[in-house]
Amino acid sequence: MYRCCVERPDAPTVVSLSDSSVKLTYRPPAHLSQVSKFLITCRTVLDFIEWKHETTEGMHRFTGLSANTFYEFTVATVINGEVGPPSEPLLIKTKITFRK
Repeated sequence: MYRCCVERPDAPTVVSLSDSSVKLTYRPPAHLSQVSKFLITCRTVLDFIEWKHETTEGMHRFTGLSANTFYEFTVATVINGEVGPPSEPLLIKTKITFRK
């Protein structure tokens, strides 16, 4: 059970996408004005390798991703050190790299 927030934030939104990176934007639920940080989670869909990133910004770029791979992203709000429930997942597939 999550103590700090009862409402999940909306799923992150893709700003840009390439074969090796994705830039996401996100925001807390409308009624929350005391958000101190966001916790963004990225994981590969096939092998469940996971990265977490804490930030005070409403945008983050994940780099070093593999081309033509499915990734799942969630965001949670952090208030006074307490992490709220994660958003619904955003599923993306990185672009394919074509070699000349």
